Amino acid sequence: ARSEALDHLWASQCNCPYWHGVFGGVYLFHIREANYAHLIEAQNLADRSAHTAETWIEVEQVDVDRDGHAEAVIASDAQWLMFSPGVGGALIEWDWRKRGVNVLNTLTRWREGYHQDLIDAAAKGEVVIAGQSHKLESIHTSVVKAKEPGLEKRLIVDWYRRSSLIDHIIAPDASSDAFYRASYAEWGDFVNQPYEMKINRSAKKITLTLVRAGGVWIDTVRHPLRIEKKITVESGQSALAIAYTLTNIGEEKISARFGVETNWGISGGDATEGAYSLWPGSDLIRLNAIIAVPSSKEVAIVNERVGRGFIQLSDAAAWWQFPIETISLSEAGFEKTYQGTTLLAHWPLDLEPGGAWKMKMQIELMHGK
Repeated sequence: ARSEALDHLWASQCNCPYWHGVFGGVYLFHIREANYAHLIEAQNLADRSAHTAETWIEVEQVDVDRDGHAEAVIASDAQWLMFSPGVGGALIEWDWRKRGVNVLNTLTRWREGYHQDLIDAAAKGEVVIAGQSHKLESIHTSVVKAKEPGLEKRLIVDWYRRSSLIDHIIAPDASSDAFYRASYAEWGDFVNQPYEMKINRSAKKITLTLVRAGGVWIDTVRHPLRIEKKITVESGQSALAIAYTLTNIGEEKISARFGVETNWGISGGDATEGAYSLWPGSDLIRLNAIIAVPSSKEVAIVNERVGRGFIQLSDAAAWWQFPIETISLSEAGFEKTYQGTTLLAHWPLDLEPGGAWKMKMQIELMHGK
């Protein structure tokens, strides 16, 4: 078992997704997916050797990513989860052991230094569409090429990491397009700020309680708001149960919208056959579609090859769905690459002083279509 685990560990150290260069590197989903599969299988083999019981669960606090903040790592026979209390109390990795998949295998949209070349060339009208030039060129050419026109308009930069269980406070009239383009106004200070953490454990269940007494800025005035999310994980299950409580701890009414963002990286292509979102009473929706759903208690993100992530809510929400697409430079020129899908469930928030709002969310990883 040790020898087999080492084989998977070494295979996972294929360098391609740990860097970015002219041949894609980290921007290529399928390469990241392959490395994760080997890493997860190596972990599976190691954990099987360490646990005699068929089902088990454990938790530890450790600074996995060396950012100076301890993460909460919950490991069970069915899944491996890493939460970041220091940065929004977000879920930043979710490994589905049986399928060998990190369902959060997506990328945040960052600014690359070479993006300026595309911006400058587009302003001068000098972008060459790949395949339309017949000149012989090397990979070191100074010609700015793109695989499709208008990519400079898709250069969106995120100001926070695209992980999951991210808590947003936004204006009642905030638009889905502004949220998609990361140009909206965030009213709260919860997205990337620290949460206090408390852990309760039993033989078959771990409960992680994350709390932040933060603020909501309305017309430059700070209104105190407390957000608590209680996350329960049980052995033998590939699922999360999340209970939210929002409490107005100030002296004035808060009127805004509250949103919970999840991001999904379970498909390597925007048009992959058998990959879609599934809404009650609706046709299958492409994962790269930008849509707004006025009200729903549930949705599934499906990759028929892998399975589905199924979200159920206690209270119907309005939803925004949009793709995470990066613009990277390869030997063929600038190209747009689908990296994952964002879902934002959001509700109107009207809290009198001392008032509380509660909601429950269940997210389950399921096999089959």
